[in-house]
Amino acid sequence: MGSIHGRAGRLFLAYCIGILISYLVIVYSKPWIGSLWARSDFASLYTAAALVRADRASSLYDLRSQTQIQQQLLAAQGESFSFRDGVLPYYYPPFFVLLIVPFTMLALPAAYALWNLVNLCLLAAIVVLMSSYAGCRCQADRLIAYLITLAFFPVFAGLILGQTSFLVLILAGLTFLALKRGHDRLAGITLALGLFKPQFVLLFLLWLILKQRWQTLTSLMLTATGLLIVAVGLVGPNGSRDYVRLVREIVTQQDSYGIYLVEMHTLRGMVYRLDDLLQAAVGRGLPHHVALGLLLGLSCSAIGLAIAGWNSPWRPDTLRFDLQYALTTVIALLTSGHAHHHDLVMWILIAFLLLNYHNTSKRIVCTPHILAAGHILPLASFMFFGAAIEAQLNVLFMIGLAVLLWREIKLVNSTSLLSLPRRCVERR
Repeated sequence: MGSIHGRAGRLFLAYCIGILISYLVIVYSKPWIGSLWARSDFASLYTAAALVRADRASSLYDLRSQTQIQQQLLAAQGESFSFRDGVLPYYYPPFFVLLIVPFTMLALPAAYALWNLVNLCLLAAIVVLMSSYAGCRCQADRLIAYLITLAFFPVFAGLILGQTSFLVLILAGLTFLALKRGHDRLAGITLALGLFKPQFVLLFLLWLILKQRWQTLTSLMLTATGLLIVAVGLVGPNGSRDYVRLVREIVTQQDSYGIYLVEMHTLRGMVYRLDDLLQAAVGRGLPHHVALGLLLGLSCSAIGLAIAGWNSPWRPDTLRFDLQYALTTVIALLTSGHAHHHDLVMWILIAFLLLNYHNTSKRIVCTPHILAAGHILPLASFMFFGAAIEAQLNVLFMIGLAVLLWREIKLVNSTSLLSLPRRCVERR
């Protein structure tokens, strides 16, 4: 990690260590930290798993059942806290809850701690895998990479909330490495396993279809079919209908059940924020059809940018593929419709891809500055402007990054050297 060894790099590393110390001070000084497990998103996962363990899987998506169980779980630990809408609902697909059921053998506070230990292990795994890929093979460089990653604000937010974003991150990283090494069937499996957050998978699915990657698509569809069978077998037809109804209800909600559009790091959240600002300024927001048209226009433009970036032969063994995967990840976040700041842990994968591209090709000379800005921006904007403004600044950063990646892909397509396999570039 040569960029860390200069004066600016050492200052950035010192900044990250300072941030980590600040996180520890927050964790050990705030009185509400002791009951954070009750306020975390993990409480909704545990609630769903408790329903399944109590042989009430058919009621998994019944909000009254979720409310009852959740309140009982909190009361059993002497916790009087209740969520804003009475319940923080579980709205992941049914198959995902089976991963959480073993955690219910522990009390909720202990299960929350164990879940975060698993998250830290997943984070360490992605750092080891991707730092090795990016050329950081010595232990010191890996330790530095892990410290910088831990200091990233979305990582801290994801751990505090007991989120599932780290699982999405490791699956995205494994999918990239599988495609890179020509293991197409394995890539289909790992991509399908990410369907517990389908909004991050759909754009990759479109890429594979347009490139006619039938082996990957076949394994993806077979795995997805298996997950569907497990899901329907678990909750039954009525539970499946309840799931579809709940997801439809949550998608159309704007400020309830933990879905607050103004804080979404997506194009949808940006349009909603614009509508909110107009409402505050002139007393009248955007007409519904105008807001919908604007969102569709922005989303189609973003997807069009991704498709333009894919406009070259399928060559996973080239540096161009790294840029294409990074671009697809950025656009998937922007167009997902549902992405909180903890979902920005996906930037970690993008950072390693850019770092590898920079170290190998010596192009995008501002890469260290881009990575530093992307690291600092979420925390700085959250501290100084709050969650709503933070979301919009991060969206603008992702838009700029997407354009930069598309532009670099276009330049790579006209440069034969960078369209060669990575080992050939290194040899030259």
